[in-house]
Amino acid sequence: FFAAIVLIVAGSGGLGTLLLLAWAVLGIFHFFYFNRQELALSWLVFETAAGRDRSFDDAAGRAGELKPQGRWLSLLDMAAAWIAWRRNSSEKDGFLTRVLLGAMTEGWDLVNHFLLPAFAVDKVGFSEGMGKLRATRENVPETLVGVFGIDVMGRVVGTIMAPLHVLLVLIGIAVGIYAS
Repeated sequence: FFAAIVLIVAGSGGLGTLLLLAWAVLGIFHFFYFNRQELALSWLVFETAAGRDRSFDDAAGRAGELKPQGRWLSLLDMAAAWIAWRRNSSEKDGFLTRVLLGAMTEGWDLVNHFLLPAFAVDKVGFSEGMGKLRATRENVPETLVGVFGIDVMGRVVGTIMAPLHVLLVLIGIAVGIYAS
């Protein structure tokens, strides 16, 4: 990216434009690459934990068998990245919209961390993986549901309470200055 900007400024706009285009293509490609690597790594960790000696080439072969699932995850990761970017960059959106976008990002993070190993280890499709996620949610002990719920709700409550905390800190500073 920076090389493209330098080349465009230096007067070599053709090569700078090509580098800028390459940067954009790699920006999209990295979602597919990282999902493929995560699928391979999930399978390799499972196989190692099961006591089987596997190589990364075996894991890469397994990830190659899961191309449709990897593509779906990559596309959904792109959408989640866009939602996270939108939540963080848009000041004109309402507070409720930002909280909703934050909840969507958190929800996708949890779903993604479940689906990657389900695809890699169980070799299921997207709809089967979502079915397993629903079944798992129904069979998870209440203590773990509470932990996940507290994590997500803690962030939501933290976001809602942030303006109040800032106000209380400012009042505290004002009282401290006044009292001194």
